[in-house]
Amino acid sequence: WNRDICYNNNYETTTTSERRSGIQLGEWKVLYNYPYGEKGNFIAFGKEEGTCWLTSSCGRDTKALMKLDLESNTTVTVCDDEECDIGEIQLNPQTDEIGMVSFDYKQRE
Repeated sequence: WNRDICYNNNYETTTTSERRSGIQLGEWKVLYNYPYGEKGNFIAFGKEEGTCWLTSSCGRDTKALMKLDLESNTTVTVCDDEECDIGEIQLNPQTDEIGMVSFDYKQRE
């Protein structure tokens, strides 16, 4: 896998897709679709080959930290709170793993 990322905002189909380049130059693969109205972002590629970190509110009331397996396209919820969205996320620069997360219990209006 090449470690490139591109965001595709397609307002006609009301989805936001994140894509990463495939094995051959110029080849792209959809990472994750966010239906219209859902919140989420790509965070970083994981230390484990074929994984990445992202946030998503899909199927939930709040935004959570997820780990995505790029081969099977399955996600695992790593950190969440039923009362509020996940806030800032920091990676450990030495391990490329999640080092810290925060939650936005009181968001700005």
